[in-house]
Amino acid sequence: MLVAASSNTGGDYPIVTFAAAALIWLSIVLILRRYGLLALVVGLVVQNVLLVFPLTSHLSRWYAPVGLAGIFVIAAVDVYGFYTSLGGQTALLSGRAR
Repeated sequence: MLVAASSNTGGDYPIVTFAAAALIWLSIVLILRRYGLLALVVGLVVQNVLLVFPLTSHLSRWYAPVGLAGIFVIAAVDVYGFYTSLGGQTALLSGRAR
């Protein structure tokens, strides 16, 4: 991790850049160890979608539908994953608590 963090020390403030890179690599290692490879890959894909798709709060801009498409794809995959994880059970408790 130190090699990865120290290899990106360009810029005006190399200590701050090193600390930020070390924090990023530490979070990657912790997520990989605690939750596994699938969670890390999904997190990185969502991060890249949010970075690549242009997001705006002005929905009249010409690029607003593209940004909303990225958000809707992420939301659709989230809803599908939640539905699949239920395994046939209902999402809310019906009647009394079990």
